[in-house]
Amino acid sequence: MTRVILGAAAAAALGGAQAATAIEVCIDPGAPISASTGQIYLNAGLVKATGAKWVRVNFILGPWSSPTDTTRRGPASLTWKETYDSIINSLRAQGMEIYALIGAEAVKTPHPLNSQGYVDAYVQNFQTIVGQFRDRIRVFESFNEPNDWAGGSTAQVQPYWFAKMLKDIYTAVKIAEGRRDDPTWQVTLVSGPLFTHDLDTGASYISQTYQQGISQHGWNAFRSQYGTYPLDGFGFHVYVKQGPGTEQAVLSGLSTNLNAFWNAVTAYEGTGTAKKIWISEFGWNTAHVSEAEQARNLTLAFNLFKSDSRVRLANWFQISDFGPNDKWGLFRGAPFDDSSKKPSWQAFYDFATAQLPQGSISGSVRDTAGAPVSGARVEVAGQTRSAISEEDGSYTIGGLPAGQYTLEARAFGYRSQTRVVNLAAGGNATANFSLLKASTAQSPAEAKTFGNTFFVRLDNLTVSAVFPDRVYAQRPDRSSGIGLMTGAAASPGDIISATGYMVTLDGERVAAQAEVLVTGRAPAPPSPLFCRTAHLGGGAQGNQPGVVDDAVVSPPALSAALNNIGLLVCTGGRVTFADPARKIFYLDDGSGLRDGSGQTGVRVQLENGTVPAAGAFVLVTGISGTALLDGNAVRLLRVPGPAGVEPVTGP
Repeated sequence: MTRVILGAAAAAALGGAQAATAIEVCIDPGAPISASTGQIYLNAGLVKATGAKWVRVNFILGPWSSPTDTTRRGPASLTWKETYDSIINSLRAQGMEIYALIGAEAVKTPHPLNSQGYVDAYVQNFQTIVGQFRDRIRVFESFNEPNDWAGGSTAQVQPYWFAKMLKDIYTAVKIAEGRRDDPTWQVTLVSGPLFTHDLDTGASYISQTYQQGISQHGWNAFRSQYGTYPLDGFGFHVYVKQGPGTEQAVLSGLSTNLNAFWNAVTAYEGTGTAKKIWISEFGWNTAHVSEAEQARNLTLAFNLFKSDSRVRLANWFQISDFGPNDKWGLFRGAPFDDSSKKPSWQAFYDFATAQLPQGSISGSVRDTAGAPVSGARVEVAGQTRSAISEEDGSYTIGGLPAGQYTLEARAFGYRSQTRVVNLAAGGNATANFSLLKASTAQSPAEAKTFGNTFFVRLDNLTVSAVFPDRVYAQRPDRSSGIGLMTGAAASPGDIISATGYMVTLDGERVAAQAEVLVTGRAPAPPSPLFCRTAHLGGGAQGNQPGVVDDAVVSPPALSAALNNIGLLVCTGGRVTFADPARKIFYLDDGSGLRDGSGQTGVRVQLENGTVPAAGAFVLVTGISGTALLDGNAVRLLRVPGPAGVEPVTGP
């Protein structure tokens, strides 16, 4: 077909925006699953055939209650996560990038939309979904069209609550629990896309959102602390001139909305902001325009967006018609073959394939002594593109558009490193890495003698317990153990190697930002060491502080027992205090320990399960750890689950 090239009228309509060198082309495949059964609808091959590099995937719960619902549903009898794993993996196998929408359909809660209860439930699910898929998806968009009236007389999400949502999402995903220093959590968070049309440019709503964020939710303080307002880009839907019209009218309508919205944004972000507009929906309905006009408008719009440096991505809504009055698609419907393609299919394909990236980045990965590091993964930040270094340390990542890239090289046993490179259109850039190798400790006990932030490696440890924020592992002879601060998948009995940075956390010496590599499996999970409560924790060892036996006396009486912090242990006694709400109880075997809390015994933290009642006699199996109380390191027995608390008939 005849390709429409952006002319002087379109260039003038950009309102001063500079020409962009590339644009990401995205396609909306429609509902990825059945909302009632969970059956997978999305066809990765059909999506790939459009020529698009990106696909917008809506993460809806459908028949499941939450992202962690393990109920098996649909024809394939899958859990929710398994269902979306299948969808995402099929798209990634086609070489596609995922633009993820986590909107209202990703949460089920009795709380009304504009309430803290709703925001809390929504943010929790948002963070969970990012955590499950951040290894394959690097761009996540929040609440869809918050400014849409949705059948009412005002925006469905009030600007006050939209500003609150954005801040809470950003905090939960990119900052909380030490994630600011974890590049795997540093995804791109695009604000919920605003619905704009001939009567609303979205400028007023986004301005109100900034105003509410600044006046009610501490956005300015947030920006001072973290260098950004709580969003990495701006979601934008634009549906203008939804009837027969001239090319000039279409271009003018699109540009009017973009310019008005951008002016509102830059009033707060500044005109030099590097943040972009992500147009996650635009299109024309052939129930109201001819198929020829739809194709013409598609090409006009894509060329306009490509020539606008403010626009990062443009997503066509959508791949196929889905109703008699919803004929937005490139296909008229099934069968999805040449007979059902509209002219817009070819127009989309022509534009999308013309945008395919052509540049590459290459280099080498070596250690600080100059030796090649093979098997290192070199990743492009913000994307899922990566390469594995060869035996000589060399790597190449191809298929990249022009632009500035941040690359990270990672290899187990080495400190990761980043490099920033500028890639010219169709060119090749070089990024070489020199990785610091971890120093090997012979045991967790030795690792605890190293100073803060010392980068250490431990081998041939056996996993003894797993908690949401950490894994505990110990030497097979049970001589010493250590906490590894990681969310890595591991199970008791796994034989592992681990790396991390030595720190003291709540009085306990642990390896932070740990990486875990499972190398085998022990014949059975570790058996606990039986200890009296007075023998838990123990005295100081290296940089590991000892625990107090009695914090009430002055100075506090310190333990002189052998240090067993980090080991799987077992002890017993009578419950002297129980707090079911906090999953805490105290256990005393007659040793009369006093940690300064006012309770007698050793403090036990139960990760999940039922806290035994005061007066009960129990046997407890868990990890010997510490907590800080009034500046003292005190005993804390960490119990991963209900199996770790067994009732007994007497003392």
